[in-house]
Amino acid sequence: MRRQQQDEPDQPDQPDQRRGWAEAVNTLTARWLERIDPADALASGIGVWPLLALIADPADGAGRAELASALGIEPEAAIDAARDLIATLDACEAVHLATGLWTLPDLVVHDAWASRLPDGTRGHITGVAQQDAVVLNAWANERTGGRIPTFPLKTDPSTRLVLASALLVETQWAQPFTSRPLALDQGPWADAGPIEYLTRTTTNLDDIRVVEGECGSLTDMTVVGRDDVDVHLVLAEEHVAPARALAAGASIVTKPGGVRGTAFTEEHPGPGITSQRSQASAPTDQLQLATVGFAHEAEHDLLKAAEVLGLRTVSDRTRGHFPGIADEPLAVGAARQSIMARFHARGFEAAAVTALSMTFGAASPPRMYEIRTVSAAFTRPFAFYATHRPTGLVLVAGW
Repeated sequence: MRRQQQDEPDQPDQPDQRRGWAEAVNTLTARWLERIDPADALASGIGVWPLLALIADPADGAGRAELASALGIEPEAAIDAARDLIATLDACEAVHLATGLWTLPDLVVHDAWASRLPDGTRGHITGVAQQDAVVLNAWANERTGGRIPTFPLKTDPSTRLVLASALLVETQWAQPFTSRPLALDQGPWADAGPIEYLTRTTTNLDDIRVVEGECGSLTDMTVVGRDDVDVHLVLAEEHVAPARALAAGASIVTKPGGVRGTAFTEEHPGPGITSQRSQASAPTDQLQLATVGFAHEAEHDLLKAAEVLGLRTVSDRTRGHFPGIADEPLAVGAARQSIMARFHARGFEAAAVTALSMTFGAASPPRMYEIRTVSAAFTRPFAFYATHRPTGLVLVAGW
């Protein structure tokens, strides 16, 4: 139920093309978050989307159609959209997104595809895991400033091509927090011992809002960072499952609407919020935020979400799916993401390396490998989203 008149805050003007791919990336992110185990609920759709975009146009048949559906744009426009997306993010001091392509020396890649790829690393692999790991690990380590030192997938003798993206986000808060250790006496972290308890008081009540989403009321707190990156803390009602809350939050954090803090008329206008009148020595409203610092890492096998990411058909190794990449029949053999995020008193940092490998698309069975798998109190589990302010892109999302 709407308690107050919804606001429509001013949004930065964006070209239609950028607005289109930003919405497409965020939609893919929300759909993927619904499928992620809450224990590993940290993911970057922006790490996955460009890779899917780069392989959609050269794909054929059902695989091309599935990739287009996952991307939310036409395949023939996907590579140009990926190039524009990467260039747009690289113009932001706080965000870096790089790509890399490695092939076996005897794989002849069509110039019509390779020449359209974004500028990035070009190299060769050998198909020998230990040798390739030296090169790929060094690339991941360098592109993420040491935050992800190990490339998320390993090559093997069947690997013909590796395509990867590396994302690095670093921002400092416009207004930092005060940090102190605190043991909470209630809630799910009550038995966790002292946690990093972060507090701050600011004066812009409109940094917080309540939005009615598909799963009920959502409290969206914007923690403003420098260099065009913000982090949204989103708290749902206690009964809402993490996957639903994550997906709902991803759908609303970069869109206008909701009831802003200056328009709150109820004592408890949304989850975690208390609004009240009191006496003070200065005529300035205050927004008090309490939350917890966190550091989180996760790894994802993207083929476990193949239906959402458009990888179901193209990972069928019984035939090739990418005639636009090479004459040799190729199929996606593996796709993985390694990701980390840290929210602390001074700022936020996150890094993700996403990679997919292609193998020979033939009828032989695939080889199997062992793999690794106002007052606002955010003092129970909550969702968070790092967003690129000019485009509305969700860069990293987590629980």
